[in-house]
Amino acid sequence: MEYKDMTFCPFYRSCSDGDHCYRALTDWVKVEAGAFGLPISQYTDRPPCYKGTIETFAAHENDGQTA
Repeated sequence: MEYKDMTFCPFYRSCSDGDHCYRALTDWVKVEAGAFGLPISQYTDRPPCYKGTIETFAAHENDGQTA
């Protein structure tokens, strides 16, 4: 395994392109990095390429409507 200076994305699960992202911080990446004793650099905020998904909203307290 080799990733040189790559920064991985822990937000890939909520990103609409996350299934195809080469920077996704998957469980496999974590296991492989751990096996070789490699540190993992990861984004602390969503990267510029992040494409969010539709969020669900809780029902309004008074009338049960959603956003």
